[in-house]
Amino acid sequence: MKGQFTSLFSYSLLLSLLTTGPALAYVGPGPGLTVIGSGLAFIGLIVLAIVGFLWYPIKRLITKRKRSASVGTVPREQHAEKGDNTPVEPAQK
Repeated sequence: MKGQFTSLFSYSLLLSLLTTGPALAYVGPGPGLTVIGSGLAFIGLIVLAIVGFLWYPIKRLITKRKRSASVGTVPREQHAEKGDNTPVEPAQK
């Protein structure tokens, strides 16, 4: 039943798209630019949302890896005071 409805809907949609005539309507510069600007803003919103949802976990992963890589070392400022660049072993628990 669902397959019949889908195929009937598809055929009727195709038929209506193929048999339509020109609209003969004029869209002035004001409404036209508004529609274009709104469309671009919506596309930008979608792109920024996707980037935001992807960037935050990636940023946390990068920060976590940097922190785990530098667990056994002392910051450079402390090395500069001592005059050496050798890593210091972490304290035993």
